[in-house]
Amino acid sequence: MKQLLVLVTAFILAAPALAQDEAEEFVVVLPDDAQKCVLPASPDAIPENATLDQLKEAKADIAQFQAQVEAFRGCLQEAEANPANTPGNKQA
Repeated sequence: MKQLLVLVTAFILAAPALAQDEAEEFVVVLPDDAQKCVLPASPDAIPENATLDQLKEAKADIAQFQAQVEAFRGCLQEAEANPANTPGNKQA
């Protein structure tokens, strides 16, 4: 009985290790239209004790970044609207 209990316990503890498969390498390839969309880089961090001029400059940088993000979203929406896209293209 003890041997069975030890065997069952060992199996329960080893099951997660046995369940792990080798990692498969998947490559996500975006549709050509979506590959043309460029995600803008975020603006630099605002300094801890920023001066008024630094705050004004940061505000302008953030406004420019927001405009670039809107253009990026528009580009992605145009790419998604392409009727030639397959379901896999739309998921990517």
